[in-house]
Amino acid sequence: MKIYFDGDSFTWGKRLVDPFKSRFSKLICDKLNAEEHNFSIGGASNQRIQRQLLIDNKIEEYDLAIIQMTFCSRFEYYDRIKRKFSIVNQAKTRKYEGQKRFINEEHRPFWQHYYEHIYDDKFGRVNEEIIFKSIQDHCAIMNVPLILITNDVSSELPFEYTIDWKKLPKAMIIEDKHKKQSFHPNEEGHMLICEHLLDIIDKKNYN
Repeated sequence: MKIYFDGDSFTWGKRLVDPFKSRFSKLICDKLNAEEHNFSIGGASNQRIQRQLLIDNKIEEYDLAIIQMTFCSRFEYYDRIKRKFSIVNQAKTRKYEGQKRFINEEHRPFWQHYYEHIYDDKFGRVNEEIIFKSIQDHCAIMNVPLILITNDVSSELPFEYTIDWKKLPKAMIIEDKHKKQSFHPNEEGHMLICEHLLDIIDKKNYN
């Protein structure tokens, strides 16, 4: 059994001591004796998740897809200077000390203007719904069972499961020599996500 996973840092396992052993995708595959194929990346947008599903990967080669959509204000664009797709969101438009990944400096004023004066949540939500339906339809056409989830607790779309990061046990991070809570789940949190998804898999007889 091969399981296709995609999403953002939650699916990747950010803040875990060893994400490749304790993220929920790995835990699920261990329980089902399945192959884990995790294409997630931190900061991913719904556009990237859709692109990878429809263009970059062959979903028909998998037995099950578990796809985690994310916050609708995130986007990606093709940076022709770097010759790769780049992630952009409100946080990345602000340059601050300690930030490791910057968007192209020449593009920063454009994206700052975009989020301050052009972007509206109405557009983000409509785009979210388009991608939601696109993912559903593509998996259905390819005859691949799909569990579509999100970590955007404010979304009103009918996801099968919402990762409520506000309620999950959270990882700790060191910032300015002080410990503080991340909004990413810790190992216990990933185990809880795993249990919820295994319950869905069992009820739908996907295993």
